[in-house]
Amino acid sequence: MRSTPPTAPASAEGPPRSAGHPPPQRGGACTRRPDPCRLAALASLLLALALTPLNASAEGTWLWLVDAPGETARDHEQLLSDILSRDPDTTHLVGRGAIESRLRAAPPVPPCVRGVGSCPHPENALLRMLGADLLVVLHPHDDGRTIRLRASDAELRSTRELRVEGADLRTALLRAVAELTGATARVDVVSTPSGATVLLDGERVGTTPWSTTLPVGAYDLELQLDGHHPRTRRIELRAGDATQHRVPLERRFADLVVRSATEGAQVTLQSDDRTLTVAPGEPVELEPGTWTIETSAPGYTPRRQEIQVAAGDDRELRMNLLLSPATILARRRDRILARPTKIQIGANTALVRDDASALAGSFLGGDQTIRCTIGDEGQCDPRTLGHLGLHLDVLHTWNIFELQIIGFGADLVPASETPASLRGGRGDVLVESGTRTEWRFLQPGVRYLLNAVVEPHARLGPAIVREGFDIADPLGTESDTRFHRTRLHAQLHAGVRLHLNPLAYVFTDLQWSAPLASSGPGSRFGAAAGIGISLPDPLGINDALDRAFFEESRPAPPPAAPTVLDEETP
Repeated sequence: MRSTPPTAPASAEGPPRSAGHPPPQRGGACTRRPDPCRLAALASLLLALALTPLNASAEGTWLWLVDAPGETARDHEQLLSDILSRDPDTTHLVGRGAIESRLRAAPPVPPCVRGVGSCPHPENALLRMLGADLLVVLHPHDDGRTIRLRASDAELRSTRELRVEGADLRTALLRAVAELTGATARVDVVSTPSGATVLLDGERVGTTPWSTTLPVGAYDLELQLDGHHPRTRRIELRAGDATQHRVPLERRFADLVVRSATEGAQVTLQSDDRTLTVAPGEPVELEPGTWTIETSAPGYTPRRQEIQVAAGDDRELRMNLLLSPATILARRRDRILARPTKIQIGANTALVRDDASALAGSFLGGDQTIRCTIGDEGQCDPRTLGHLGLHLDVLHTWNIFELQIIGFGADLVPASETPASLRGGRGDVLVESGTRTEWRFLQPGVRYLLNAVVEPHARLGPAIVREGFDIADPLGTESDTRFHRTRLHAQLHAGVRLHLNPLAYVFTDLQWSAPLASSGPGSRFGAAAGIGISLPDPLGINDALDRAFFEESRPAPPPAAPTVLDEETP
């Protein structure tokens, strides 16, 4: 730290005294200059016997004195010694002890320096005697952070007074040294990651990595980088230093990625004052704190999770969703709708109020017709007959409609011996057991899927009923004793199907039918139950119907919803 002392208008030192001059009286010049007298008195206390002369080839020497009480002076001197210890170009003698050691090796000290004579400038004489360039006297203030200092050189080219303040005593001393000496130090600042803004004492000076040469002193170094916590540290630069400061920056945010294999999923992240909506796999920066993460998708049960986020975290969550119960039922329903052809088989039972009238056949070699059934009192008396048989249907469904393409039923009439009278007075016969067959065709109806299991249905349409009865032959002839009757009926069916899966179901069916002719069997009440299967549309009928009725009026699908970023300002 080589520095030229500050310059000022020069003044000549007084002429040297001759050997014949009487010594000046004590108190003359020193009385007129109180500060030099104090310095001369201090120097005289530090004098020892004259020893060998000082080496004149030194790069430079500065003297530093602290004008303060003993303990305070020692503290200041210690700080100064630490601050000036790395100056490679200048020798610094700090404090009374260091000056005393050098005085012991100095030539004889002029009397005025010892305080026993007078000379115009005893400080300059002391500097010359020690071969020093500058004498700096520091006067610390009682506040502990202000220093007043006075610097003088040996040739009286400059006498300079400064007042320096700092945040503390060390800062003030550093600034005073920098002010006087112009000493500099090299500083390098590196941050991780790089690109941080460098502020020195609050002023922006560059970005990392950053290097410069600064006057010695103490500085407030601050690094700022988007998404990271600012870092501040106090750095102290001493003469000849070359320091590097590596500053790791802590991220202010946490990086989170939520992944989901669920199609159409979206992720909502919510804290006390902020809500974010992102797509799965999209990284997002979160403020540290508690976040509630919800992953949702149409048709799936939402999934929630609460996490604690710390600054600098890198986290990845996988949140796959399960189909909601409603979606499961809806998909099963769709699969049922996609299999419109139904084939069902079961058993039926019925009660028919029948008088056996209009049964026709060949009896005793002639065509005969039964007039009525004879009751217990010998009159026409319809009987209630029970039937049990098979039930078979082939249907096609579309939307809420269904059509029974064809149906078949075969009822077995239980054995009975019912007396019946023949028309034309040919006598009475016994009507025995017979059969009943039923053909149903093109019966339209409606159905509705309450859910993926329950499907009520109803239909109304025509049916052809054919009955055959055996007639007992009292004469034992081998003539045809089979009587028949065929009638057109109107039938109403209402029931429910319970789907076990998209393929199979069970059904129940309540039936009512009545003949369209005035004569013949009476109303029939029955019930059927059985199992059925659903098959795909073999001819593509439903697709054609959908295109014909719904394709043009079907609304276009809405555009995909954009990512929403909704931030509430606290």
